[in-house]
Amino acid sequence: MRRALLGLGVVISVIASTGLNRAQERPADTPPDLSGTWKATSLEDIHYSPLGPQFTVQQDTRSITIVDGRRTVTYKLDGSESTRTEKTVRGDTWTYTAKARFVTYALLVTTKTERPDTGGTWEDMMILSPDSPGSMRLVSVATTTSMNNGMNTMIFKYERK
Repeated sequence: MRRALLGLGVVISVIASTGLNRAQERPADTPPDLSGTWKATSLEDIHYSPLGPQFTVQQDTRSITIVDGRRTVTYKLDGSESTRTEKTVRGDTWTYTAKARFVTYALLVTTKTERPDTGGTWEDMMILSPDSPGSMRLVSVATTTSMNNGMNTMIFKYERK
């Protein structure tokens, strides 16, 4: 429980800090353009990042597409669900149902994973938060099997190439 609260505190702090230097500005009428290729500034623990060491974003007014070298995923930006299936290395089919929306300047993506072979289901969260021109933080709050009822919260920094 303490670890979950700490993780939630980190997420709230990252979202809040995105707007600190803009405290007197009016919130964005349109979300920031995250388009481009983004590269991690450090490879430490990068295997925990849901997007790996480098990813590319294509964005328009209705959707955002993220290509990370393993997969291409398109999210609708109106908060409606986007569903996709993938085969695991064992041949099982998992279903991913995601919702994405901007929270002021940060992109929030929640993904529910359904694993029919075991009946398992869980939800993870990813936040892409611009923190300065050409720089972005990725906050990943992911379910892990190694912690009993725990979430793995990690923060990664990326720079636009």
